[in-house]
Amino acid sequence: MKCYVWHLSKNNNMQTECVILAGGRNSRYGGKNKAFVEVEARRIIDRNLEVLSPVFPHIRIISNSPELFQQYPYEVHEDIIKGIGPVGGIHTALKTSAYDACFIVSCDMPFLDETIIRKLLEQNVRSACRAIVPDVSGKLEPMHAIYHKSILPDMEVYIAMDTKRSVYAFLEKIETCYVAFDGQDKPVQRAFININRPSDLEQLF
Repeated sequence: MKCYVWHLSKNNNMQTECVILAGGRNSRYGGKNKAFVEVEARRIIDRNLEVLSPVFPHIRIISNSPELFQQYPYEVHEDIIKGIGPVGGIHTALKTSAYDACFIVSCDMPFLDETIIRKLLEQNVRSACRAIVPDVSGKLEPMHAIYHKSILPDMEVYIAMDTKRSVYAFLEKIETCYVAFDGQDKPVQRAFININRPSDLEQLF
């Protein structure tokens, strides 16, 4: 259900934490956890934390290999329902959260942009939507988005009833606001790059 953020009531007391999803199978990357792929001589997880730490007072990680993240001072949770893809990560993030909402981001995006993240947070405060998702010139970015804990009942019904378990399909069932970004803008292009396979990394340089 698409909404226009500027026509809706405000969520003035909304508290949002950050959750990094790092629990995928990574089959296209030879099974290596993409959080530890190096970009410009730094691991993606370290690059991301440098951007996210000033924005969010609380950060957590969702991973089915929690032992990999022992060096980091963050809570790590395994998927509650395993094997259902990104929907499972979002579900776990919200189910285990003590906050009203979560900014959820995939661990394979090495060039996160603080300005873009803060724009999503501002739109979240202004709107009554239950998900705030970037729309980059028609390409949706649900793995770099804000989700409210209030969607949990709908999500659990969706997980139980729909075997496809597509994040995109689920967003159509809830009050979702899509925040427009210009896909021709170089900083925007860079911010939403994700690394799925080694060839993606090679094309960066």
